[in-house]
Amino acid sequence: MATYTLKKGYDLRIVGAPESTIEDAPSPESVALDPRDFHGIRPKLSVKVGDKVKSGSPIFFSKDCEDLKFTSPISGEVVEIRRGDRRALQEIVVKADGSDAHEEFATISSDDLLQTPRETILNNLLKSGLFVSFNQRPFAIVPDPSVAPRDIFISAYFTGPLSADVNLILKGNEAAFQAGLNALSKLTDGDVYLSHEAGRSDLSDAITKAANVKTNTFKGPHPAGNVGIQIHHIKPVKKGDVVWTIDPQAVINIGKLFIEGKANYERVVAVAGESAPSKKHVKTIACAPVKTVAGEQINEAARCISGDVLSGIQKSANGYTAWNSCQLTLIPEINKKEFMGWVLPNPNVESFSRTFWSWLSPKKKYSHNTGYHGGERAFVATGEYESVVPMDIFPVHLIKCIMYGDIEAMEGLGILEVAPEDFALCDFICVSKIETQTILRDGLELYRKEG
Repeated sequence: MATYTLKKGYDLRIVGAPESTIEDAPSPESVALDPRDFHGIRPKLSVKVGDKVKSGSPIFFSKDCEDLKFTSPISGEVVEIRRGDRRALQEIVVKADGSDAHEEFATISSDDLLQTPRETILNNLLKSGLFVSFNQRPFAIVPDPSVAPRDIFISAYFTGPLSADVNLILKGNEAAFQAGLNALSKLTDGDVYLSHEAGRSDLSDAITKAANVKTNTFKGPHPAGNVGIQIHHIKPVKKGDVVWTIDPQAVINIGKLFIEGKANYERVVAVAGESAPSKKHVKTIACAPVKTVAGEQINEAARCISGDVLSGIQKSANGYTAWNSCQLTLIPEINKKEFMGWVLPNPNVESFSRTFWSWLSPKKKYSHNTGYHGGERAFVATGEYESVVPMDIFPVHLIKCIMYGDIEAMEGLGILEVAPEDFALCDFICVSKIETQTILRDGLELYRKEG
C-alpha cells in the first residue's frame, strides 16, 4: 500500500454540510432517465409511451453498441418522452405502479464470483443496466464492453464540497461491497485499485478489510479524492490504454445484483447546501425527483444541483437527480449585480486569490451563491490553474490548445489523462471567467472523433 500526500488543490469553505445521519426518502412517484447523463453514447428508445416496464427493464440503448442497455430503476408505466432541439432525446419518465416487479438475474454468491467466467459477469451487468455505472478513461465516457480494461479504479475518498460520508454509504452493505469487488476483479486482467483517505481511523471495515484489491491512501485538499487524480499518481493512462472507474455506491449495487438476483438502484444521497430545507443523508433510488430527495418544500430562490457546486448538473426543482449522483446541493440563486463588487473589502466572501479578507479566517465557512462576479475577459496565464491541479501537466496550455483545436498538442499536454471534474477548481478560481470544464469536454469529444 502506498500513501500519496498532495499539496496542490483547494477545499471550498462552504456552509451547509449534511449531518452524519441517514433516513429513508419517500418512494418516488416517478423517475426519469436522462441520456445526457451518459457521455459517449447515441441513445435509441426501447419503449414508447404507455409501455409497462419492470425494474431492470431496458428503456433505451446505445446505437453504437446495442449491448449497452439503460434500464428502469422502478416498475411502472412510461408516461412521457421528452425531447429537445432537433428532437434530441432528453428524458424518459416512468410512473411507479407501487409493485416490486423486477427482472430476474442469476444468483451467484460472493465467493463463487471469483470462479465465475468474465463473460457471465459482464453479460449480467449489461442486461441489468448496471454496466453503465462504469466510466472510461480516457475521454470520461461509458466504456465499450468489448474492450477489457487495463485496470479498474475506485475512489472512496470524497473531497468535493459538502460531499457524502462514505461510511454512511457503506453501512450495512459491507458484504455487498466485497461481492462487488470480487466481480470487478474478474472484469480485468490487471488490478482493481481502491483508494481512501490516509490517517482516518473511523473508516468502514468494508474499505480497510477489502480483499482482491490493491489499496492506496491519499491525503490533501480537493481534488485529491478525484479518481482521475489518483490514477495519475498510481498508474497513469498512456496512449492506447483503457481503464475503468466506478464509485463505491455502484460497487455495492453490483454486489447486490449477484447476491439477490435482481438489479439494485439504491443511492445514498447527501442533501446539502445553504438553501437545503434540511441537511442530511437520504436513501433513495437513481433518477428520483429532486423534491422527493430534498424531502421538504424547496425555496424558489434556490438553485438545485445534482452533484457538488463545482462540477454538478443544474436541475429544476421539478426535475430529477442524475443517474450516478450521490449528492444534491441547493444554494441561493443570485441574478443581480453586486455594488462595487470586489472593490469593497467584504469579510464574508471567500476568495482563493486573497482579494477579500477570508484568508485571515482559515476555518470560517462562507455563503456561496450563483453570482458570476464579473464577465469573461482576456485569458491570461496567472499560474493559479497549476496550483489547484495536482497533476504533472500544464492546464492553461492544454485549455488553450483545445480552444484552437490542435489535437497533436492536446495529446502531448495530457488530455488523455483528464476529465472535466479534474479542472473544476479552475472554473472557481479563474480571474478570466473561462469555463474550463466545458472546453475540456469539447476537447475530449474532438479528440475521440478525430484523434
